[in-house]
Amino acid sequence: MNEPFTRPVKLRVNVLKDEERERVEAALSRRFLDTNLIADIPDQPGKSPQSPEDKRKNRLSKALAAYTVAHLCRISEKEGVECVVDGDEDNGIDAIYLSKDTVYLVQAKYKRGEPDRDEDISPFLQGVRELLEGEYKNFKNPLFLAIKDEVEEAIADPDIKTCLIFTHMGRAIENHALTAMQDFCLDTGSEHRDINGQLIHAALLSDESPKGVKRSFILEHHRYTETAPRVAFGLITVQQLAELFHEYGTLIFDQNIRSFLGRNTLSREIEASLRSNPSLFAHYNNGITMICKRLSVPTTKNRVQAQYKVQGLSIVNGAQTVGSIAQAIPRGDPNPPHAHVMLTIIETEGAGDTFAVDVTRTRNTQNPIPREAFAAQDMVNEHLRQKLAMYDVKYVYKPGQDERDADFTLRDLANALVDHHTRRGDYSCLG
Repeated sequence: MNEPFTRPVKLRVNVLKDEERERVEAALSRRFLDTNLIADIPDQPGKSPQSPEDKRKNRLSKALAAYTVAHLCRISEKEGVECVVDGDEDNGIDAIYLSKDTVYLVQAKYKRGEPDRDEDISPFLQGVRELLEGEYKNFKNPLFLAIKDEVEEAIADPDIKTCLIFTHMGRAIENHALTAMQDFCLDTGSEHRDINGQLIHAALLSDESPKGVKRSFILEHHRYTETAPRVAFGLITVQQLAELFHEYGTLIFDQNIRSFLGRNTLSREIEASLRSNPSLFAHYNNGITMICKRLSVPTTKNRVQAQYKVQGLSIVNGAQTVGSIAQAIPRGDPNPPHAHVMLTIIETEGAGDTFAVDVTRTRNTQNPIPREAFAAQDMVNEHLRQKLAMYDVKYVYKPGQDERDADFTLRDLANALVDHHTRRGDYSCLG
């Protein structure tokens, strides 16, 4: 599992683009403000009321702190909100999370511009220093006071480390601000993390990516290759495939050029074949191709059946077969047909950036397939889907996906592009 907020090697540290900042705000608003996980801020008696815009920025800052804790510490967003101690007299600390071995102290700044030493870093470090030294007179926020004893106990434990988290929408902690942070951590034996807007955007975007599927399968009459990229093949019971579909649905077709198309003439023929001639099902069916990021193979090939473990699986050929099997074998069927189908598993990790796409394309060119189905392989469409999902907009571009609650589809996008170009007198898109 990748470490949260880890910067990819090829990703240079940069300022957030305006459209990236808009996506971050839309995602945080949808997750924390619209759901009221971060409640509206009431006006304080005896104080000048805040403008609606100032209240929104305040709530977004709390949401940034909550999301950072949730993603970094792998807890739920609700639990992340419960860690927030931001408010009047918080002494520069916006969130606190106590893990088994670390006290995480968080300061969040949802503003444009770079972290400033005097305005941002110094108040945070002063609050942390007082906390570490047991000086609590400036910590009067009731959210902190509710956990004060637990925090004090954790800080006093020599086996528990302290980690300072500065999360912000700028580029990086630099120059005097960075020096102040480094000197403080050296002096107190603490660690620190700089989580900038770029990492927040990447994490939120990743949240909209399809989640990997991990599974173990029993294959009969199996074999596998030793050299990379490895391939395994053998007979799999249809019951295992039905259970896979019932648990994960169309997620298992994520990298296929089309999803399961539902009940149609083909699916009914597959179901009829499965029920009437289960012993010959493997003979009549073309088989299924599955790709995966990692493949764990058995220690011996000599047994008739063995267990194979796959991570990040996707069925790239045979979606209609698997979907039809699941239609024929309902969840919990006490008497499923004893039938098998040939399964090929291809490991893609380390085989090159285009290998998975190439496997999908070549495994789907034996039979006529509409050209638009190959749009499913265009990563531009997937990146667009992820970015729109941050705005809570559903874009459907893969044949077989449910379009009933989609905000727009690949067809709509194509029509809009044609309209845009023809309005400008550019007819090249029609050629």
